Amino acid sequence: MKHQRLLIIEDEVSNQKALQRLLRDSYRLEVCADAESGLQILNGDEPVDLLLLDLNLPGMSGFELLSLIRSEPHLQQLPVIILTGLTNEADEERGLQLGASDYISKPFRPTAVKLRIESQLALQQQRHQLEALAISDPLTGLYNRRGFDELFQRELARANRSGAPLSLAIVDVDFFKNFNDCYGHPEGDKALVFIAHQLKSVSRRAADLAARIGGEEFLMLWPDTSLKGAQQQADKLRHTVEQRAYPHACSEVSNYLTISIGGVTLDAGSYNAEEALQRADNALYEAKRAGRNRVVWDDKS
Repeated sequence: MKHQRLLIIEDEVSNQKALQRLLRDSYRLEVCADAESGLQILNGDEPVDLLLLDLNLPGMSGFELLSLIRSEPHLQQLPVIILTGLTNEADEERGLQLGASDYISKPFRPTAVKLRIESQLALQQQRHQLEALAISDPLTGLYNRRGFDELFQRELARANRSGAPLSLAIVDVDFFKNFNDCYGHPEGDKALVFIAHQLKSVSRRAADLAARIGGEEFLMLWPDTSLKGAQQQADKLRHTVEQRAYPHACSEVSNYLTISIGGVTLDAGSYNAEEALQRADNALYEAKRAGRNRVVWDDKS
């Protein structure tokens, strides 16, 4: 199955067809003839893994597009291979200075094109693996706080564009200090892994996000989810943890592990990360104050 998606921005039909014949069996291809159309694809919901970019384009030039791409945070690491008939070394240097990953002159040799694409995609995969380690919690395999913050900002921007609701929940393990005191920290780590598994089992959509942000505290993010839908998800999570009956003899609310959840749903026009986290934290405080093992949702508009 072809997973990697390549975008070709090339205005000469003969070159478009040649590249399609060369690459279509190995990659999913998107092809357009101008920078503006290419930019729409790059800013779409489905990511592009590599860009083949002609410098001589109608309207916005390849140089201008490359400069714009590197100014966009979500496109700064995108591999870009320049395709051009220009032979001036100054143009090659300019492209590399603007952030091109590689440079191929026309008429291009098919083998060279394939090898350079494979090389750039391999480097990109290595970067992704290193980045994944940097944004993952080593104990649970969930995102860590850094990873959550990055993806939260991305989802906020997406929701801001679309006007779709975005729901956030903070999950806290009830009386977890008592658990560690009672059973020891190694058993506490096992309990946190158990909680992380419940978070992942309840939220199965690819867009749903779970993170451990420190100690016994977790975050859940449900894009395009209404207040009612998010409350149902949170209630399901709380109920699932309780029903699994993970022993906690030192809890003050149950004989088993339980969780408290505070959440907020952001409607159009209210997308602010700091405010959202504060409102969810306030709701969590209310859940704890009301006796724990419950869900409290901030329903303020």
